[in-house]
Amino acid sequence: MKPDELSDAIGFVDEPLIEEADRARCVVHRDRRWWMQWVAIAACLCLVAACVLSLPQLTPKDTADPSVSTSNTPATTTNDRPTVSKAIVVSESAGPSNSHFDSWSNLRQGNYAKNFSAFYDKMMKQFLVGSDGENRVFSPANIFISLAMLAETAEGDSRQQILGLLDSDNMNDVRKQAQLLWEANYYHEDAVASEMANSLWLNNALWYKKELLDVLSESYYASSFSGEMGDSAYNALLQNWINDKTGGLLQEQVSGVCMDPSTVMNLVSTIYFGARWTDEFAPEKTVQGVFHSTTGDIACDFMSYDYERSLEYVFSGNGYKALSLQLGTYSMYFFLPDEGVSVNDMLRNNNLCDLLVYDQNSAYKDYSNHYWDVKLSVPKFDISQDVDLKSGLQALGVIDVFDSSSADFSPMLVEADGVAVSSIQHTARVSIDEEGCTASAFSRTVYGMGAPEANGQLDFILDRPFVFCIGDGHDSMLFAGVVEQP
Repeated sequence: MKPDELSDAIGFVDEPLIEEADRARCVVHRDRRWWMQWVAIAACLCLVAACVLSLPQLTPKDTADPSVSTSNTPATTTNDRPTVSKAIVVSESAGPSNSHFDSWSNLRQGNYAKNFSAFYDKMMKQFLVGSDGENRVFSPANIFISLAMLAETAEGDSRQQILGLLDSDNMNDVRKQAQLLWEANYYHEDAVASEMANSLWLNNALWYKKELLDVLSESYYASSFSGEMGDSAYNALLQNWINDKTGGLLQEQVSGVCMDPSTVMNLVSTIYFGARWTDEFAPEKTVQGVFHSTTGDIACDFMSYDYERSLEYVFSGNGYKALSLQLGTYSMYFFLPDEGVSVNDMLRNNNLCDLLVYDQNSAYKDYSNHYWDVKLSVPKFDISQDVDLKSGLQALGVIDVFDSSSADFSPMLVEADGVAVSSIQHTARVSIDEEGCTASAFSRTVYGMGAPEANGQLDFILDRPFVFCIGDGHDSMLFAGVVEQP
């Protein structure tokens, strides 16, 4: 230690310690070298203590993740800022407080239903029209919220292309739509559970803009986490979070979710749905039958019952007929193509989403003023799908966010040059049995570098490929899919 450093260090020594050292010098028969060692040790300890005491005391607010920038001023280098060696929670959302009934009303009064219907139709035509013989399933509501959050992180043409897909030119309107959709489907009662959740997974080596994180927290109820990208513990935290928010229905798919060291941020949105049929199927009436898939006949279990249905539950359209079953406050719609009409043609030639927007004058109600004795037979099924939405979204006009040379993520990062979306992964699963329906989905956006007399009998036998949707009977489409092989 240099003399001036030692002098400075001794300057931190308390007076009692100096007096004690003076007395120690007067002790007879004490080895002088021994005395010098103790003084040096005492001086060093005092220096360390003085440095510690000079640090400001940390409060819970001060311990927030250092990767969250409270201003738009970047650090000069990444070495100038502290790092976090393990994942921490930056903020955690408590979820909405409004009732879903109020949100339903607000959705309709704000004329948001029209926008949702157009978006749902584009999504179904893009992601459900596919190869014969393959099951398809996704969550339109989950993708809407994911895209709204993606638009919040972007600016310029990157944002406008997303808003165009969402049928809006105003970020404030889209924000309100997403918030109301979220709140309208955050619902729990004995027979129905519907829950959405959003989160951000931040790279603790980067600076993020606090203004954006506040918007995502307040309008999308998004929780924020920070950690070292590529760290196994951080990946495990992400996987556990998704499993918890999707009811454990997607554990196999979630086990492969990870963030590599080059990841800038992960934006994750989830949805879980579980409900019992208002009129449950009797297990003793479930019988094995034949499902006529486009790739060949398949033996499967069919649930069935006979009952009277009013015109509000039986529909027809261009080349199909449809029927809905109640799941508490929600409905599950089944669309059966007419003989000789394929699922793909039915989807291309119709806006099936019109069924979700209640309108007495809608043309699709072909059975008006009629009541039917319905003989229903529907196969039990459990289908899932993993899909990268990137190519589909590009086909729908969302292009710039995937190109690092044109993407603009300036609302998200202090230094956003070169950042682009590398993938938007979507996973969904829907299962039905005699008791009801369970369904889950998540999207992960990766930034990297007693009726009147019956009119007749209607046989609604779902023994060939069909489309289904799950909605609230008003404006929300939570899930949609094609069953080719139950």
